[in-house]
Amino acid sequence: MKKSQTIWQDICKEIKLSRFHILSIVLIFFISGFIGYFFAGSFSFIDSILKSMVDQVKNLNGPELFGFILSNNARSALVGMFLGLIAGVVPVFNSLFNGLIVGYVIRKVAIAEGISQAWKILPHGIFELPAVFIALGIGLRLGASIFTKEGRKDITKGLYRAVLVYLFVVLPLLIIAAFIESLLISLYK
Repeated sequence: MKKSQTIWQDICKEIKLSRFHILSIVLIFFISGFIGYFFAGSFSFIDSILKSMVDQVKNLNGPELFGFILSNNARSALVGMFLGLIAGVVPVFNSLFNGLIVGYVIRKVAIAEGISQAWKILPHGIFELPAVFIALGIGLRLGASIFTKEGRKDITKGLYRAVLVYLFVVLPLLIIAAFIESLLISLYK
């Protein structure tokens, strides 16, 4: 069997083993997104987070913006994936917090410019969200695995497969998302 076939089999196995955890991360994200949207008034602290993010990127040109977005998202996905080993707490918190922010932003955009303007978030989200959900779901699975004897025994294989998924699935999706997002931001500046 060719090495590339084995790698893709390991990637598919890890994603399949993590499917329940990925779905859990997706549900947490969307539930917290609805909370962020419908209770935006309770989360005004997010304004300072958003302002800080805008300040970091406002003077960047296209390639710099691409690099900033990619490094930020790649680091966040990597940290969420591998710090999931701490009982899965980091991926759950990451999904919860990012869902709140997305819901909050959609609400603010809807109030300021109309709900139809929220579509601007969608193009990069098509690639970014699945990448993040996969990374966080695998992180959650790795964290859950420490609670079972079989999971602890298989942790090295799980970490190996997680690295493969990160390199061959998550990172390429984040590269596409960063390209689209930096291009859109550059166009709307």
